Amino acid sequence: WQETVKATGRDEQFRLNMKKLAGETAQGKAAKQEIFDGISSRHVNAYYSSIMPGLSAKVFRTYLASREVAGYLREHDNISDDSSATKLYHAKMANLQAAVMCNHKRTIPKTFEKSLAKRKESLRVARAAARQIRTEARSARSSTPSTVSDAEAAVESARADLKKARTELKKARAPTDKKKRKATQTRVKKLEAQLKVRRARLKKRKEQAVRKADRLAAQADRREARAEKLRLEVDFAGKTRDYNIGTSLRNYIDPRVYKSWMDEVGGEWSKLYTASLARKFRWVEGISEEWKDVSGWY
Repeated sequence: WQETVKATGRDEQFRLNMKKLAGETAQGKAAKQEIFDGISSRHVNAYYSSIMPGLSAKVFRTYLASREVAGYLREHDNISDDSSATKLYHAKMANLQAAVMCNHKRTIPKTFEKSLAKRKESLRVARAAARQIRTEARSARSSTPSTVSDAEAAVESARADLKKARTELKKARAPTDKKKRKATQTRVKKLEAQLKVRRARLKKRKEQAVRKADRLAAQADRREARAEKLRLEVDFAGKTRDYNIGTSLRNYIDPRVYKSWMDEVGGEWSKLYTASLARKFRWVEGISEEWKDVSGWY
């Protein structure tokens, strides 16, 4: 890890100290020699503990990592209406900020590009499937199915026959038309019953069409949600190709930050962790601190 920083102000003294320590011998220290060869982490932590009991180098690292996470999450604490996948994505992105700050670099796996390409292909397929289902849902919503059209035509036909029979019944008033009138009355009742049946059938088929359209719309929503989840996973995988995000999550980030933030936005904090880490940090379930308070700690 190599980084060049311009020394100004008090940093100038630090630069001079480093120069002196690196050149203590006439030839200067070799590249593989430690600059602080007389000091170990045990000495550093002993010094910190003399200032405050329990203070160590890891405490500083934990504070700085948690501050990175809290800072990112403060900028994304108004996403209560977003999907669970989006909330988890931002939680992971906050972790990435900490991993970058801690310089948790890793060797890029040999199978990384192949794995990423496979994920991208899954995303392409998921998007295509979502578009197809959404088109079918819109079509089902806007067009009239043939079953409904047929039922509507049957209702209209029955209504016309009934109207004609009722007209004939009105005309059959003379005593000599008694037999004919009775037959027409019977036919009117039969046609009324037929119209009732056909109306019920039409109503049922319309309801079936609506249910089908709703079912397709819900299926399209699920497919689109899956595609969005895959998109976020692909995006995050690309950004973390050379970073190990497990180390900071396991050792340096205060889990109360994630717990209170997830409570604020309506997410599940445990989904961020592996099963073993979720068990390790289960104690945070008893924490009921408000996000505005916890974020202020860092």
